[in-house]
Amino acid sequence: MAPKSVRRVAYHMQGTPSPISVWADGVYINQENDDKCERNHQVRLMSRIYSNCRTGLMYLGEETDG
Repeated sequence: MAPKSVRRVAYHMQGTPSPISVWADGVYINQENDDKCERNHQVRLMSRIYSNCRTGLMYLGEETDG
């Protein structure tokens, strides 16, 4: 199952007018895995992914009081 933050982004993006591709580091990079080789490989891909996208969206979480 996708992390809660990714599910919330998907919920807020429902009804977008055209298909989109999504890359979420919380899904593609196992934050709890001790396999640093795999994590480093995924991190190196990030520059190519972000430099080839037309539009970027950063989700910082739900609004909180305070």
